[in-house]
Amino acid sequence: MHNVYFDVHRQTDSRTLLRQMDATRRIQKERELNPAEIAPFIAQVKTDYANAFNLLDTPKLKALGQRLYAWLDGPSQRWLAELHNAHRDGWALHIDVEAKEAEGLRHLPWELMHTGGQWLCGDAHQSFTPVRHVCDTVHPTPTQNRPLRVLFMACSPRDVTPVLDYENEEIAILAAASKHDIELVVEETGSLAGLTERLSDYEAGYFDVLHLTGHADLINNKPVFLMEDDFGQRFEASPDHILRACRRRLPRLMFLSGCSTGRAPDQASASATATASMCEAMVQHGVSAALGWALPVYDHTASAAAALLYEQLATGTRLDEAVARTRHMLLEDHPDMWHLLRLYADARPLTALVTAPKTRGRAVLPPTPDTATQLRDLGGKLEVCERKHFVGRRREVQASLRCLKAKIGDGGPYAEGVLLQGMGGMGKSSLVARLCDRLPDAQRLIWVGRVDWPAFVRGLSEAPDLSEALAAVELEQRKTALKVRLRQLLRQPSLIAKPALFIFDDFEQNLSGHHPSQPQYQIGKDGHYAVEADTLEIVAALMAAIRDEASRSRVIVTSRYQPALPPPARLHLVPLIAMPQADLNKKAEQLAQLKLARRHPDRRDLYARALMLSAGNPRLLTHLDTAFKRDDDGTLDLSALLQRLEATAADFREALLLRSLLDTLNDETRHALAGLALFETPVPNAALAALLACPARASQAMLGSAVASGLAEQHEGDSAANGPRYFVNPLVAALLPPYPAQSADYARAAAWLHKAWWEDKTDSGTGLKLDEALEVQRLALHGQMCDVAVELGRRLSNTLIRQYRYSEAAALCQRSLPVCPHHQLYMQLGRAQRELGEVNAAEQSYQQSLQAYQERAALAAAQKDYADIADNYAGLLHARGDYEAALPYFEQSLAIRQQIGDKSGEGTILNNMATTAHARGDYD
Repeated sequence: MHNVYFDVHRQTDSRTLLRQMDATRRIQKERELNPAEIAPFIAQVKTDYANAFNLLDTPKLKALGQRLYAWLDGPSQRWLAELHNAHRDGWALHIDVEAKEAEGLRHLPWELMHTGGQWLCGDAHQSFTPVRHVCDTVHPTPTQNRPLRVLFMACSPRDVTPVLDYENEEIAILAAASKHDIELVVEETGSLAGLTERLSDYEAGYFDVLHLTGHADLINNKPVFLMEDDFGQRFEASPDHILRACRRRLPRLMFLSGCSTGRAPDQASASATATASMCEAMVQHGVSAALGWALPVYDHTASAAAALLYEQLATGTRLDEAVARTRHMLLEDHPDMWHLLRLYADARPLTALVTAPKTRGRAVLPPTPDTATQLRDLGGKLEVCERKHFVGRRREVQASLRCLKAKIGDGGPYAEGVLLQGMGGMGKSSLVARLCDRLPDAQRLIWVGRVDWPAFVRGLSEAPDLSEALAAVELEQRKTALKVRLRQLLRQPSLIAKPALFIFDDFEQNLSGHHPSQPQYQIGKDGHYAVEADTLEIVAALMAAIRDEASRSRVIVTSRYQPALPPPARLHLVPLIAMPQADLNKKAEQLAQLKLARRHPDRRDLYARALMLSAGNPRLLTHLDTAFKRDDDGTLDLSALLQRLEATAADFREALLLRSLLDTLNDETRHALAGLALFETPVPNAALAALLACPARASQAMLGSAVASGLAEQHEGDSAANGPRYFVNPLVAALLPPYPAQSADYARAAAWLHKAWWEDKTDSGTGLKLDEALEVQRLALHGQMCDVAVELGRRLSNTLIRQYRYSEAAALCQRSLPVCPHHQLYMQLGRAQRELGEVNAAEQSYQQSLQAYQERAALAAAQKDYADIADNYAGLLHARGDYEAALPYFEQSLAIRQQIGDKSGEGTILNNMATTAHARGDYD
């Protein structure tokens, strides 16, 4: 592509020039600008762009594009028209702004430029892209004669919503570029420390692209990327944070795939050190080119852009040409967002990152073993997910990789491997395949099911990279202790250079007393399950050898139940719990019938029912998808479908032998599980102890047995100070005996959680999370603790209304009012009903609120409650034109606020009163 530069040059205090230059920066044309007109032009374009984009108003965007085109083209000069005619093989327009007063020109949406006949970026036969020129620094990097290398990191903090479909972005990149052998390395942590560690594993300049995907924004007028800390919580990373994490191992291209990464802070209020967009800041400090988004962008748009961009780059396309083609694809397939993609660059030519695939001498990628296929072949399984279908399990992957990469003495907890434990269908084997994808340099040694000595030796001998090592070690020499023989094996050069993952899948087949239909396991005092003697000897010796040799090899065990291992052997427990709603939705999008049901008005309730019946189990969700079959005549009997869904869930429970497992527990533990099932969100052990009115040690012992058998889920805490939380999966809860809970039981549990999750957090300056607040409020209602239920109900409904979740707010109030008929809840119900368009119902709720207030007036803490009710009621009456009825309530609200010194809504009320009086003809 030809490179053309436009810059604004301040020649003297009174003379400012717009200059057109060629690629060598020689001036070709120039014309004078009126300095006083530049700032108003910038401000007006920014305002019009935001308004038109928010409304998705294409005609207004075209008109704005014509105005931008005319500004550069000139009143009579026709600069752009000449350039477009001269460079039929494509051209890039570099916006280079030297004059301080015109710096905002760099951030205008030049991508929108429109000739009156077409978008410049929309010409399929003549590529065009704007480039925001940041600095004159040149970082010479030759085009590499090898496949493209991309480091991909998704950031998905626990406390940030909505949850992004980052898996789809990774899958889209792989799918679009698979034929070009892109080397895609994925960093799972989403943290700065993980980014630093991953880059440190490779030599400087190894990666061509760093792709960060996640939420980003301008916070306090400064650009931040919402990354994760060590516990998966939100960390606001500035450009400086990210650059320091890279430690000068900067790629040639950085794609910051987050909202507003290509948007500059407001110059009027930004500090002198925070006037650049995130992309611009990256180029200022050493990245040759950066891509980002100017405004919020849809997940699927960002994924599509990344996929096409890397497909283009992988084939040896120039960087500017690849961006131009990507934007043109977005214009055709994602017309609402195409113009948001921004390219920033330094003075280096935007040439190809790598050569074309058939270039002579081009390096090739080594083949990568397919662990999912190996697991399916060895175990005869069909359920192991291929990489393209794997979703969720982010926290489990993070926890596993931390352990599998840890070294003795590095300060963190050490274990010889990980235990992936959970009920059947939770995706343990699929997670193993995912971990192997994340550790591509490790050898994979896999055993599925029963492992005795002959099976163990056969598994080692079938590994292609271990033949020399096995030949050097007398593994069958029984006179030498097995641990010693395995230590000798781990010392071999092939296992030092390329450590192994010793994978034992479906390990429950090795537990003592196992039988496929009638499990009668031997359970130890700690609730863990005894392992068959011959298997235990192998696994314990292997783990001891790994520890004694400080080997980088590790063990991965998957099991429905926790095996008992002799100390000091240790596997780090990674429980596979029910998938959260966001991940279930992603999984359902991959299943044809459920995807169709979600979009069909008559089947949305059944879709929701299927997700509920799945209880967060991805395999059961897949089985439920098959239940959405049509009848023989092509129709769909909805009642029959519901019966099929219920039957599918029941059959799945039986297949998991959950009832048999429950029978192995004593009555006291089953009673405790039934108590835990009363909670609808994971809770600490102390909350269960409060419900059971028993010592925490006793409930913890019972939970230990239940977790070891897979009948209870153990969720990790969200910080170092918070211990694990426990939950009963609905699949198990359906089989438990009813817990005869009284209101006093609920009140004890609610009081404990209210103190731990609200009072203590408020004292420390943190607030109650929405799911926690909903659970405490629900328990408080059951416990008839109206003071807690009303206070949390008011706060929760306020929050839901602010988030436009009016139906949820109304439902919360409606289920609370029969127990606690409080005026604040009636008022909140009226607010939600009004927003839902239920005006008559809202009026009735406001009247009930006023009545309930009068009944409790002597108990009211302040008159402000009445002022709020009167104000909201008056607003509804005013909105429907009943001005005579509205005015007295406005007057009462104003009088009370003036009496108690509340200035917060006084101006609004006075304005409403004036509008009301005017509407009824009272102009005085």
